[in-house]
Amino acid sequence: MNSSSVQRALSIKELLCELFSYSSASENATNGRVCKAWFDEALNYTWSAIEIRCLVSLLAPLKVSNGNFIFTRGIGVGDWARFDAYAWRVRKLTFSGRWEQSSVFAEIAITRPRIELLPNLTSLTFTTYVPYKTVTLFGHSAVQSLALPDTVLFVPENLEIENDSQSKLGYLSTRMPDLRALSIQYKYDEPRTVASLVQFLGPTLRDLPFLESLKIPDFWMTGTLIHHLALHPRLRCIKAFPTGRPFDLAIALPPSAVHFPSLDCLALTMSFNNATWLAQLHNTKGLTSLSLRYLRSTSLQDDWPPLLGIITSQFRSLEELSLASKHGWRTTPSAADLRAVCSLPRLRTFHLLSPYNLETDIDEASLVSIFRASPQLESFRIPHASAIRLSCINELAPIATNLEILELTWSASAVPIHALHRFPRLAHLCGYIDASTVNTEQVARFMSRVLPAECTVYFEPLDDSNPDWYMIDEFLSAFRDEVHG
Repeated sequence: MNSSSVQRALSIKELLCELFSYSSASENATNGRVCKAWFDEALNYTWSAIEIRCLVSLLAPLKVSNGNFIFTRGIGVGDWARFDAYAWRVRKLTFSGRWEQSSVFAEIAITRPRIELLPNLTSLTFTTYVPYKTVTLFGHSAVQSLALPDTVLFVPENLEIENDSQSKLGYLSTRMPDLRALSIQYKYDEPRTVASLVQFLGPTLRDLPFLESLKIPDFWMTGTLIHHLALHPRLRCIKAFPTGRPFDLAIALPPSAVHFPSLDCLALTMSFNNATWLAQLHNTKGLTSLSLRYLRSTSLQDDWPPLLGIITSQFRSLEELSLASKHGWRTTPSAADLRAVCSLPRLRTFHLLSPYNLETDIDEASLVSIFRASPQLESFRIPHASAIRLSCINELAPIATNLEILELTWSASAVPIHALHRFPRLAHLCGYIDASTVNTEQVARFMSRVLPAECTVYFEPLDDSNPDWYMIDEFLSAFRDEVHG
């Protein structure tokens, strides 16, 4: 490529932004001085995503008083001119640190020269509590993504005035009607107050016609809310954050020919017995990601067969499937069940997660048969299944050609030394292991020959005893020596 070709290539805006993404802010300041054509693009990239402290520092120096940021002086006309030189470049704004008692935003609200401080802002993220009026100060109709803790909605800003969470929620649809993504993190713990608000959440979301992604605490995800969401025309992603205090969802979908017409990703907490309502979703053929966190029900057994039957028959486009439980299961799926699920034609990720032993009947032969039928799998995690011999890795390598993550419970028995096969793409091998019988040098040599050089290996002992930790550390050290020796 000659110099003129390089010059033309480096004048392409998209390519410049890609190059700037690999540089730090100080490096991009230097990049911006290379030539006039780069100056604006470097500034645009640097200021496109910014933290609130950096932004308001354009107006006046900050200091910390009683744990909160405040201005060291008043704001003048010249300060706003400096602010405006950068404000139009800001696309994403993030709030972190302590601002709840700060006078900064009150001063900005009083002296601001216009209503919309950041006219091109599209993403607003609050990682910490701020008074709700701070949200209204920066939010406007161009904002498409909003993330905030639920305390912003619930905590009163004036203790003498009743907190009106409904009005705060209603602001979303009036001031930010084009929201595409809404995320509300769980911080607040007052069930009655939450319950009074959640009943208004459905109508509010209905008034956000372009909403595509909703992420809220799992105990907000009521049957009534699901009823509203089922009719939303554009909603692609629904995720319920785990809080440790969900209730079981008994779902009755509204009478409609089409439920969740655009749904692509679904993550909920419920008992598998009640998850059978998924059978009503006949029109979600585009669902590619399903994550269910199991909530123990009053039933004497888990409804694995009906649930897995629904998944394998209706969700043929699934690429990611995760079934998790914090409390363990009364029953566990058989190897045949898992083989049927993993045979979904587009499935790339399968995780079956529990803090307790699953006592599945998965053995080496079953595991090999799963991957022989599903060579497209990229991530396979069942960390508490029956122990699999490490030697099985050699059998999987030639057939699990797309596998990148493998997490199981292992036993370190004798390993082969001849006719070894190397995994082409495996990046992470992990899980629990019985290290009491590990032949450190032999196993390390075997692993170094069947795993790619860049593969990371991490094991934990089946029983948390010091001897096992010692032997695992010794083995991992020997493995690294073999790889890099």
